[in-house]
Amino acid sequence: MIKQDSKAINYKQIKKLTDETKVYMNEIGSLHKNEMSEEDWREYDDLVANYNNKVAKLKIKPETMYSMLHTMLDKKDVGDSDKAEVMNSRLLNSLYISHTDLFINCFIKKSQKL
Repeated sequence: MIKQDSKAINYKQIKKLTDETKVYMNEIGSLHKNEMSEEDWREYDDLVANYNNKVAKLKIKPETMYSMLHTMLDKKDVGDSDKAEVMNSRLLNSLYISHTDLFINCFIKKSQKL
């Protein structure tokens, strides 16, 4: 990953994304059952779409994206908690879907940016 300027990181936005992801995880967790009905699946799809829309609406700076990715991908910061790993993977997926170019640019050099 390409290092970014730490002064431009929006920590409030990182907290907001983390809090939104926790709420999303709790809502998804309340839906999971051994047998999900068609209505449960529709509600699940609505929750996923709503969460992805919330993430997509945010204007994320490259420095903030880098900081979030670095924290989530650094195993020392994530810990070994299964819940933390699932939460991070859902957030990573949503960031990739909603801010693809910004996400990818965190991993390539400036001369190769999209």
